[in-house]
Amino acid sequence: MLASPESSLLEHVSRNQPDLLLIVSSHPSTLLLSQLEQVTRDHPLPVLLLAQRGDSHCMRTAVHAGVALYALEQDKPSGLAPLLEMACVSFEFTQQLKDRLSGLEQQLADRKIIEKAKGLLMMRRGLQEAEAYALLRTEAMRCGLRLVELSRQLLQSSALLGDS
Repeated sequence: MLASPESSLLEHVSRNQPDLLLIVSSHPSTLLLSQLEQVTRDHPLPVLLLAQRGDSHCMRTAVHAGVALYALEQDKPSGLAPLLEMACVSFEFTQQLKDRLSGLEQQLADRKIIEKAKGLLMMRRGLQEAEAYALLRTEAMRCGLRLVELSRQLLQSSALLGDS
């Protein structure tokens, strides 16, 4: 896939939906790295960046932009296949870490909501922590809701009633 100067890299990736992005550049510009960051955010895919030269700062910026593998260009085309494979493996590993992090962040956010709802019940009904949790859990099961969904509804209702 070749990008023309008239359109952005993001437009090309959006239109063509490639499985992998191979960028060959003498020295990646700030504009290119900025476009790569937008591309990898909106359309996650493995990116292999081959450059004729590179410095530590440029390599770090490329990795932060979502480049799975930054390599110095080789004269031998036979060396490209392992680099492509490594870019794919690196991308998959990074995606797994990002997905796990996202899941853990969601679990933490859910726990905070449940803790606030427990605190509200403890304050309003004079319950102990275990009693408040048991009440929330029982009511969630009775209503067929997840514990965090019931907790969110309880907090929203309390705020609506001015109990905050």
